[in-house]
Amino acid sequence: MPKLIKQMLGYPGKFLRGKFAKAPGSIDDVNPGEGAILEIEGRKVAVYKNSDGSILKLSPTCTHMGCTISWDSENGRWTCPCHESHFTKEGKVIDGPAKRDLQQIKR
Repeated sequence: MPKLIKQMLGYPGKFLRGKFAKAPGSIDDVNPGEGAILEIEGRKVAVYKNSDGSILKLSPTCTHMGCTISWDSENGRWTCPCHESHFTKEGKVIDGPAKRDLQQIKR
C-alpha cells in the first residue's frame, strides 16, 4: 500500500489517541537531553529538558493537521506520528509536510 494511503487511513486513529491519551509523569521524570509530553495544569505540553536542567515548553500539536507530536529519543527531535513531520528540540520544522514551527509556551 502506498505511503500516502497508509497515512490517510491511519490519521483518524492517531489523531484521537494523541488527544485523549493520558500524559503520565512530571518534569522531574524527564532526563536532561530528553523530551516528553506531560500534563501541566490540566493541559498537554511538549517539554524538553536541556543539559543544564532548563526547561523548554512547546505546544504538542503538530502545525500540519493537529496530531499530537512525540519525542524521538533515537534522533533527538519531535516527530508527528500522523504524517512524519519532524521538529528540532526547540520546535523548529526540520521537514514536513508541516510548514510552521511549534508554538513556544512562555509560562
